[in-house]
Amino acid sequence: PWAVPRLFDLYAQQVQSRLAFGTPAVVAANWPLDVVEAWLAAVARNETTQRRVDALLARLPSYHLAVDVEGPFRVWPEVADLARAHGLPVRDAACLELALRLKLPLATTAATLLAAAPAAGVPVFTP
Repeated sequence: PWAVPRLFDLYAQQVQSRLAFGTPAVVAANWPLDVVEAWLAAVARNETTQRRVDALLARLPSYHLAVDVEGPFRVWPEVADLARAHGLPVRDAACLELALRLKLPLATTAATLLAAAPAAGVPVFTP
């Protein structure tokens, strides 16, 4: 939601602020690609501007984001099992698996993950 003004709510703002001030985060291996894909799609739908996306892309390297390199090897069976059990797309199940494995809360605004996280025993991140 960072790139789309109508989606940039207080929660998204607080998560971004925490990252900007040095709070570390771990992201699933697909997250960087998914973020850029979503932001470019938002530009194509006129929900945001290329200028805003470029500014966010320039800012991302300053955040303390660790990309999970182990996750892609957990697609069989952990991620697939979570996807089936919670009716999630595999990309979302990868985020849920990562939170479970590292015992970390999940920062998300995705309705599917907000529903699946408590059912899977994963707390939702509170900024």
